[in-house]
Amino acid sequence: MSSKLSKLTNLIIFILFSSQVISGQNNIYNEWYTPVRNKFLKFIIKNDSIILTKQSFNLNEESKYSPEGLFKIESKIFKDNEYSFLVSEKVFIDKDSINEKTENKIQFKTLTFNLDVLSNKFYMSINTLDSTFIDKESAMSFLNAKSTNKFRIKLFNKNTIEEEALKKDFNEISLNDYKKYLQDIIEFDRTYKLNRKYKFNYIYKESVIRDLISKNGYNSLVSGRTIEKIVEKYSNEIEVKKLMEEIAAASKELKN
Repeated sequence: MSSKLSKLTNLIIFILFSSQVISGQNNIYNEWYTPVRNKFLKFIIKNDSIILTKQSFNLNEESKYSPEGLFKIESKIFKDNEYSFLVSEKVFIDKDSINEKTENKIQFKTLTFNLDVLSNKFYMSINTLDSTFIDKESAMSFLNAKSTNKFRIKLFNKNTIEEEALKKDFNEISLNDYKKYLQDIIEFDRTYKLNRKYKFNYIYKESVIRDLISKNGYNSLVSGRTIEKIVEKYSNEIEVKKLMEEIAAASKELKN
């Protein structure tokens, strides 16, 4: 009896896990957002293409931004909730200055996303944003050789944006909560030291800052100016000054 029960339990666990994996693969084909200053950077992932564009924080507004990247999906590698895409894009090359014909050139990139099915959190590895290759073979070699990068950008979908908006107003953050937020930045820097510079460092920093705001119970989807006002509001507090000095020292260490 216990043996049958054990087999039944294992079967149920297998079915649940399988359904989560299938659901995860379906869920990645969506519109994903990460906040940058006063707007969202938006990834539209389709079955055959990925579009990179921008969107205002008000998703009901029609986007006024042109696409910044139009990528054709050439290959996919899906494994353990990590979703990697080998994509191609046309790049305009102006060779007039060297008396050669102007042409469109095809280049290749790799884009890797990580989906946490249980929490519905979606991330993008920043190292893949830096990757550019002249042929498919080099890009595929990079995908097969790389390990998951721990430096990731958190992405939202429309549902998680709505959930985030229900949190406390960041404009009303208390001094104690603000100090806790600064301490979290220091602890994060100690744990996840960024040992090289990426082209998209600024997006990564934005993502970390806003994720820590969110973890302290506040809506992180606010304008950059709103965050600056809070910095100014508490800038003369002695303990805040000390914490800001620690953050500045860590930032200087990275630059050196």
